[in-house]
Amino acid sequence: MSLGSAWSIGLSGLSTASDQMALVSRNVARAGDSNASRKVGEQVTIGTGAVRLAVVGRVDDPILLEGLLSARSDHSGESVTSSALDRLHAVVMDPELKRSPASLISVLESNIRLLANDPANRAAGLQVLDSAHGISDALNSASAVISSVRSDADRAIADSVQSLNSALRELESVNRQIVSSPPQADTTDQLDKRDAILKTLADYVGVRVVPRGASDITVYTDGGVVLFETSARAVTFTPSGGLGPGVSGSSVTIDGVDVTGPGAVMPLRSGSIVAQVNIRDSVAPTFQTQIDEIARGLIEAFADADRSGGGKPDIPGLFTWVGGAVPPTGAAVPGLAARIAVNSQIDPGQGGSLNYLRDGGASAPADPNYNANPSGASGFSGRLLELVANLSSTRAFDPASELRPGSSLKDFSSQSVGWIDELRQTSTSQLEVRTVIKDRSSESLLSVTGVNLDQEMADLLRFEQSFQASSRLIATIDQMLKSILEVAR
Repeated sequence: MSLGSAWSIGLSGLSTASDQMALVSRNVARAGDSNASRKVGEQVTIGTGAVRLAVVGRVDDPILLEGLLSARSDHSGESVTSSALDRLHAVVMDPELKRSPASLISVLESNIRLLANDPANRAAGLQVLDSAHGISDALNSASAVISSVRSDADRAIADSVQSLNSALRELESVNRQIVSSPPQADTTDQLDKRDAILKTLADYVGVRVVPRGASDITVYTDGGVVLFETSARAVTFTPSGGLGPGVSGSSVTIDGVDVTGPGAVMPLRSGSIVAQVNIRDSVAPTFQTQIDEIARGLIEAFADADRSGGGKPDIPGLFTWVGGAVPPTGAAVPGLAARIAVNSQIDPGQGGSLNYLRDGGASAPADPNYNANPSGASGFSGRLLELVANLSSTRAFDPASELRPGSSLKDFSSQSVGWIDELRQTSTSQLEVRTVIKDRSSESLLSVTGVNLDQEMADLLRFEQSFQASSRLIATIDQMLKSILEVAR
């Protein structure tokens, strides 16, 4: 080997060792970054014996990445669900606030029993009236909360779709840079960025990544719709503004294909958007149906019947609503809970009389057929005892409430509390599990592809030794050249 060749080999060693130490520096600088993968230089020896850094690659694991994407989708969806259920439970059903319809109905029943023992007791009558106001106010408030939760979910869907489109545009840009780069170019940072974008996408919708040639990828939703292929597909959604009882929200579409709602052929299965749609279109409406049915049950239970046997329809008693008539049994009236109120004819504060609690006929004062106490006896308790029995009697409820359709009003109200409580507890438990799975998936991926400082320090020491060896080789050749020049003189 000539001295010139040896010199070239030594210089290539210095250059390659320097490049490898630069890679170590890059790795150390991003240690702890969950979106950074370990960069590795592939070193090759050419025909003359010189070495060079052929290509810079990275450590990756598509299977672990796929597991993390799935875990993030599941966790994001469960987090949205748990938050919404907490809001419904805390505001409407928190036992410490004593705002559940079940507990308020029990209080009303107790107060009616007290009044039945002394029908002429004005203070006891006012307690009944106060309890009735408490129930109607609670149902009004519950309906408002449910509408707010649905409207907020609708706005969250719009925000998620906007963020999803932004991430897809960014993915298109980064992917174009990767695909258009020369084969030997260092695209490891762009690949890291693309993986980070995929993680963001997975928070909104479940995704499946399919590799293509030249480091290209295609991204599908977990329902099978193409989300990205060379270019980003358009995700569209029309916000509904406000969603009152019985009002439906619009569906989310990807490239013109419905992926949520009853018309979805390939529906999304996980991610925050699915959870938001489920809260908006399923959980909250079902809960709304339940409290609407409680409101209808109250109007029905306290209604006044025709005492003459002439077949006149029942009329509202203690509880009424803007519709005026007693709603048909067994069929929910959307938004009834928002419109139920205490009959003003019974409220002395609104010019009414507490005697209608005892006698009935508040909605038809001039019609004696609805008066249960024609003699006006001050100790009459028959109708009050009828009201107590009505609260415990079995009646029909709308099956859409997902509760037992044949129950007493008291039992139905208790079932509603149990229904939302069970959903909340299940979601809380699932969220804990999803959180652990997501964290473990992230740790597993980082343990394989992430930067390990101990490994980097060991590599740095190895490259420094290589650098020193190349330096000694060059120094030796330099000394030999000097000796040759001195002899030549």
